[in-house]
Amino acid sequence: MVDREAEAEAASRVARRAIRRLGLISVGLVLAAAALAAGGGWLAAFLLTRVVQVSFGAAWVTLSVLFFLGPTVAVVHAEWREGRRGAGDSATDRQEHE
Repeated sequence: MVDREAEAEAASRVARRAIRRLGLISVGLVLAAAALAAGGGWLAAFLLTRVVQVSFGAAWVTLSVLFFLGPTVAVVHAEWREGRRGAGDSATDRQEHE
């Protein structure tokens, strides 16, 4: 009985550590994506202001947001479509695939 409790506690510690690490990795990836979007927005705004008479700051913010939100919306839409496709399966189809 004591061994099972010790094993359960050890498994719980490992799971909490894995969840914490995955959370940190997720935050790191979002920050890296935001930094890349800001850098790409800066470069695009710099090139745009050379051709068109627009405010550099406004162009930079607008392009950075678009570079960050564009891929985000595409991923969310793909996940949504995948979820809808799976929701339409009948119960017999799901049993055949198991």
